Amino acid sequence: MPWLADVATGALAPGVNGATLLVFNLATLGAAASLAALLTTPAGSSPAVAPHVWAALGLTGCLLVGVNWVVSASGGLTTPAAQRAALGLDRDETESVSQKKAS
Repeated sequence: MPWLADVATGALAPGVNGATLLVFNLATLGAAASLAALLTTPAGSSPAVAPHVWAALGLTGCLLVGVNWVVSASGGLTTPAAQRAALGLDRDETESVSQKKAS
């Protein structure tokens, strides 16, 4: 699963790659769906709980929109290869560095 390696690299390297943003969006949408489902249950629709669930749902929506806006405003997505090179995980990059040290 190379996309899983891209997510791990995206979590550690500067910038955001497409796989990391996709996992973030899916997790945030999953949280929003579970909060929306909570509103349909008797416990979630009680007058003491419903305002808090609506507030959490609003915060989840703001987080989703805000993160995607920052990513698009900061220049978009970074390629996973550039992130691996920034971390020194690219084989070609590490081989060329070791060859330079040997010379």
